[in-house]
Amino acid sequence: MVERLASKSSQLFRTKYRSNIAIIITLIFLIQVYLPFANAQTDVDGMDICTELNAGFCDEIDAAHDGSIQESWIEGIYNINMINTGTMQFDATWAIYEYDRGPLGFPSTGLEGDGIFEGDGLPADVIRNSWDEPWNGVPGSTLVKDKLMDEINSSIGSLLVSLGSASNPTTTWANQVERDGAVVDCGIDRTNDDDGNAYSPPICVQTTVEISLSPNKFNLNSNADLDLESAYQSLLIMGGQVKTDFPISIESGHKSTYYIDPPAYATIVDIGGPAATKITHSELFPYNSGKWESNNLDLAASYSENLELTLGYRTSAATETFNFDPNSKGLDLDVILDLSNENAATIGVVVKIYYVETGAIDGLNLIPNDKGILPVVTSDGIRMAHHNGLIDLDLISDNFPVSSVGNSLSSSIPGLTVEMGGFNWISDGSNDPSLGNGGLNYVHTLSDCGVSGEYYCTEGDIAMGDTYPVFLQSTSQPFQLGLSDLVGDKLGDLSFLNDINQDDLEKIVNSGMSFETILDPSFLGAMKPDGISNTEINLQLVLPTWATNKEGGDSITLSHRLNGNHVGYFGLQGSDSFNWDHPLCSGNTVSCTDNSPDVFCTSLEKTCRRAVVTLDIEETSISELQKGATIEFGLDIKIFIHRMEVPAHILESINNEQTEVSLPVLPADLLKLILEIADRGEAPYSRSFSICNNNDIDICKEDQTIEFTSTGLTDFTNNFGESVTSMIKSELRSSPVMGDIVLDGFKINTTLDGLIDDDGIVGDENGIMLAISIPKVRTTIGSGNSLGELYQIISGGESKDLRVDINAPLVGGLVNPIFIPMMNAMNSLTGALTMAAMNTNSEGIGLQQNTDIPNIDSPLDIYLTLILPNGIVLEQLTSAKSDITADIVNGRQVIEYTMISGESDTLNYNLVIAWQWILTQLLPYIIAVLLFFAWRIRVASKKRKKRKRAAEIKLIENEASTNKFMPSVSTDPTIEVVRISNCNIVIKKRVSG
Repeated sequence: MVERLASKSSQLFRTKYRSNIAIIITLIFLIQVYLPFANAQTDVDGMDICTELNAGFCDEIDAAHDGSIQESWIEGIYNINMINTGTMQFDATWAIYEYDRGPLGFPSTGLEGDGIFEGDGLPADVIRNSWDEPWNGVPGSTLVKDKLMDEINSSIGSLLVSLGSASNPTTTWANQVERDGAVVDCGIDRTNDDDGNAYSPPICVQTTVEISLSPNKFNLNSNADLDLESAYQSLLIMGGQVKTDFPISIESGHKSTYYIDPPAYATIVDIGGPAATKITHSELFPYNSGKWESNNLDLAASYSENLELTLGYRTSAATETFNFDPNSKGLDLDVILDLSNENAATIGVVVKIYYVETGAIDGLNLIPNDKGILPVVTSDGIRMAHHNGLIDLDLISDNFPVSSVGNSLSSSIPGLTVEMGGFNWISDGSNDPSLGNGGLNYVHTLSDCGVSGEYYCTEGDIAMGDTYPVFLQSTSQPFQLGLSDLVGDKLGDLSFLNDINQDDLEKIVNSGMSFETILDPSFLGAMKPDGISNTEINLQLVLPTWATNKEGGDSITLSHRLNGNHVGYFGLQGSDSFNWDHPLCSGNTVSCTDNSPDVFCTSLEKTCRRAVVTLDIEETSISELQKGATIEFGLDIKIFIHRMEVPAHILESINNEQTEVSLPVLPADLLKLILEIADRGEAPYSRSFSICNNNDIDICKEDQTIEFTSTGLTDFTNNFGESVTSMIKSELRSSPVMGDIVLDGFKINTTLDGLIDDDGIVGDENGIMLAISIPKVRTTIGSGNSLGELYQIISGGESKDLRVDINAPLVGGLVNPIFIPMMNAMNSLTGALTMAAMNTNSEGIGLQQNTDIPNIDSPLDIYLTLILPNGIVLEQLTSAKSDITADIVNGRQVIEYTMISGESDTLNYNLVIAWQWILTQLLPYIIAVLLFFAWRIRVASKKRKKRKRAAEIKLIENEASTNKFMPSVSTDPTIEVVRISNCNIVIKKRVSG
């Protein structure tokens, strides 16, 4: 603090002249007792004291010339040039117009005759006239001029102590001083006092001293690692503003003006204190300095003030202040959710800190709140604070809000709890490609900073910026989490996936199905640390081993961006996905190829279905009188679905602007899985359809409803047989296709099998089977040939004469009315197929026959097994386009033939009817002929017997006439029915009574 000069003078007042000077003063005092009263308010002719001291001259005192009513009138100019945070140059000038009498040895009274009264100081003229006099009147004592210099140095020294550690000031007398831009002439030569003003010219001194500043002056934590200049400059470049106070004491009778110039890299952005003013310097890179004025010329007491200034960074040609964009990225939160082991999943978090708002994290308050502002702490700032000992890294890492990451994931998945570990600092990420340049100990290159080997930059374009982040990392405790838990309810409108479990999703993505969707990024945004804005989230999802992204990689990256351009693309497929492009064979072929004899689907067919039809014609008989053929047959039809090409309209109904599902082929096992998932849902999908379009048939007016669950489909197929039976009976009654059919006992049984995948591997080898069986039924088909014509055909006549009164061949007539509805049912079952009814046509069957098989309008091949009755055989049976075989099993011919979809065919064969079948069919007629002949022979025999009997009777009569006593013989015959034939012919014979 600056000591009051007047106070120090009063303490020395009693040491006034003791020798000759004391006697002179006493005489002057006694003389003035008898003179008229005068004071500083009254003009006098000169001052006797100056004459008496050394025969000098002092101007008369004029009250109008006195600028202070106190004992001192001193105007000081203080220039403080802050070279850096450690040193400042202090230049002070004093213009002394009036000085306290006490410190210079003058008494407080006795000078009233010269106009110097109690409370008045010594004018400059008096001080100059006593300049070389001993201050206390004792020869050899300190001269007045030296005593004055000591007093000045003491006062200035007190001021310097309050500013910092200063060397001894160097104070000299000055001839001129500058005040408010004007030059003030000064002097210590008493010969120049005759200017009419006792206070002018002032006595001036100039002091120059270098002051070492304490780090506490800049409100930073002083420690052994602190490089104050570098740290302070760094704070300003980061956009910080640091408040600094310089305490001063303003003495009574003093008028002080302070000028402070900031360091070359700083400018004053705010100012406070006595009459504070910012002075703008318009240069290439403008800056502000400060000016303070304190006027205590009229106050009797001293008081203290603070020169307050807030420094900011001054832009230079090499470096600009860090440009903080409030919309720029502050943190990158890289979250690695590792599901490679779903039973021990982990979350790894790497925080890339580019900048953090001040106060967001405890421990990053580099400037106390009342000592300045620092909007953000950049990554370079964290490195600077670390290497200057300004922060406690553990305090920051322990308080970093990492729990939000685990909480976000836990809140989106019911029942999940994620416990995050503490954060650790990463020293240097330069050798880690996932991190890149940055870290606490990252060393900037020469091109970055201009000085190699620095942890942070104070020069250059990226000085104290956020180019190279610092890193924190944390890893959670293992927890159980499946991929289905994370994305099962986030795949758009795929509602059937809402109830999937982990095994389900694994099978689905390995069935050939792939997903591409845009996930809602809100669950990522919830991972942002509390209290820290401008955070971007990058989630790297490490997939389980059974899944890959769309490019075949093992991870998917999702991002939540500040600009709203979030990356929510989620593409998923199986790592061992089902490939449809392979053939399927019906036998146990080890290596099935497109050229295998039993192949039923090639590798080029996306849709693979097959129909197996077994028609067992157990008995065929011909009735001449009824002009028809009676057929007893059984029919089994099985349709297998192994894989299906998914129609575009089904995928279009699922896909939308955000979600796209790709499934080129639906394997049977996936359909089984979807049905199983649907079983677990609350509202399974259902569909209604009609099995026929004939409004004349009642069953066609009723909708059949399928619920697409395993149970629903089973229930449907159990009722489907009754519906189809009713439809077929109605159609056959109104159509001549089957001739005169007896429908009593006609029944159709339907079953659905293969809905459960037993091996757990998604494939198409084991298809879903819809089977329809018709137990053996007997029916009659009308014939247009007579028995004689049939006999002629059998004997080798022309086959063209055979006429069967039906509009379709035997196989088509028996199979098609049943096969067509079953195909329509299968279409409804899959929801993806349209099957057209099969239409076949033939010219009939004959000996040495060529039969044309027309183009089958069916979406699949039909594998037909025809079992002929005993006695009928097709020999030399060949097909122009397909495979056909014939074997004898248990005495009956079994024919296997493939009716290829979309192709016409011609069958060549030789119809052989065995004699046993002919005899079986003609036996009633042969017996009738034989009986007729026997009857005629019997009639002729009887006629002969009758004539013979008549002759015998006549002979007897003749003999009787000759012998009247002989007994009489009765000739009356008796009739007996022998048989009634199938043709209602009654055979009788006569017998004797």
